[in-house]
Amino acid sequence: MRTAVVVYSLGGTSRKLAEAVAARSGGTVVPIACARYRAAGLSYARAAVDSMMGWLPAVEVPEADLSGFDAVAIGGPVWAGRAATPVRAFLAARPALPRRVGLFVTFGGSGAEGALAQMRALLGRAAVAEYAAREAEVRAGMPAGLPGFLARLAGQGGQREAAAPAAAAGRAGRTPGAV
Repeated sequence: MRTAVVVYSLGGTSRKLAEAVAARSGGTVVPIACARYRAAGLSYARAAVDSMMGWLPAVEVPEADLSGFDAVAIGGPVWAGRAATPVRAFLAARPALPRRVGLFVTFGGSGAEGALAQMRALLGRAAVAEYAAREAEVRAGMPAGLPGFLARLAGQGGQREAAAPAAAAGRAGRTPGAV
């Protein structure tokens, strides 16, 4: 199965998770580029303000037509309780995508459920798999819920089985409120 893993990462955590998804699925990482944010200084404050205000930056994706892939996983960090603005901008552009789309976020505090809900709304349909991974788990190695996410993305698990972030959080040993 040809899989693309489309990701935006400012600090590197989401990129690390995307690389793990790609390595375990035989996929290709497709980065979302956004010149507005840099991994230093006031850029983090700008990212938080933009996220809260709903301002979407210009983004570039090297592989514009993803419809030729069998599955696409789309992800990035949670900023100020919302999906990172470059991820939202990518989804808002309504890219050509295959039927099998999975969504993932990395987060340090809270807001993962809301971020996934935003991404789902911009996608305009249900995702076949959703996954929220704590930054600390990603940095420590393979997060507990990753195999289930990969199985659902590949169509090997029940489509509705723990597709909700709260259910996925419970399987990974987190309570729904902590997602």
